[in-house]
Amino acid sequence: MRYRENYFDASDPRNFVADVVRESLPGVQMGGIASFLRVAPPQTEVERARSIMLELADKSELSQYRTEEQTRKLANHDTELMLAVAENNKSTGSSTRTVLGAKAYILTSSGRYLRAAEKLKVDVRVSARPHIMIALLEMIGPSRLDDREFVRLFENSVLQHAVGGCWNDVKVLLDAGVELKDKSITRLRYDVEKRLDAQIYGLREADAVAGDADDAEPEIGDKEHIALLEKAETLGYRPVRWLVKLREEGKLKESEIARLAAENQELREAVKRFGKKKARWLRKMERRRARL
Repeated sequence: MRYRENYFDASDPRNFVADVVRESLPGVQMGGIASFLRVAPPQTEVERARSIMLELADKSELSQYRTEEQTRKLANHDTELMLAVAENNKSTGSSTRTVLGAKAYILTSSGRYLRAAEKLKVDVRVSARPHIMIALLEMIGPSRLDDREFVRLFENSVLQHAVGGCWNDVKVLLDAGVELKDKSITRLRYDVEKRLDAQIYGLREADAVAGDADDAEPEIGDKEHIALLEKAETLGYRPVRWLVKLREEGKLKESEIARLAAENQELREAVKRFGKKKARWLRKMERRRARL
């Protein structure tokens, strides 16, 4: 589940998957294929192909998991995609008698486009399996991607420069003691912008209210900090080890984080990271101890 959540979000599946593709394969264009290729397949062909695609979709093993409306949408999408690519290849003078002779291909593991073409009794060789296409391209010339680089296209690690505009929010999570391991860039950006925005904003505001005075109360922001940790946990994020330990001991409570830090060296070092007010309070405590 932790792996899958980096590539799919049930509350916004279409936009989230589109973000994953954009992040993994920069430069990919998305939209209606017919308008992009500037083709308009004959309506009679569209109607014939749609009925055959609907029949194939109904017989698919996955059809039992789809609603009737979803099956119809899938058939319409397949029809538009197949005929648009076929029409494009026809208009650009593609040759179906040579290897990679077509100008455009549908990369898919499904064989329904070929089955549909057979039923339509037309020569529409527009689909290819991704691994076969890669193998053919490697026969023509050396690949620019080795196996590891290909995998990295889909497994981007969390790097500061890659998260761009959401880095400030991501940093709040890091500073609050939230583990970001195994989270993709798309997942992080989606969560900080759409699910954790209120908690991140609340923690920032509490920090700003404390001002720059050395006598600012250390517990200011603890409530917001706990709220952020709890919300992040409901989304599958884990707190760092020392926060887990505090929770197990029943000490992770509002108004306690900064005070506990004064008594614990490990926690003191960690607390310095999340919140100017806590760092100021700790400095004040150190000065007070030095005078004693």
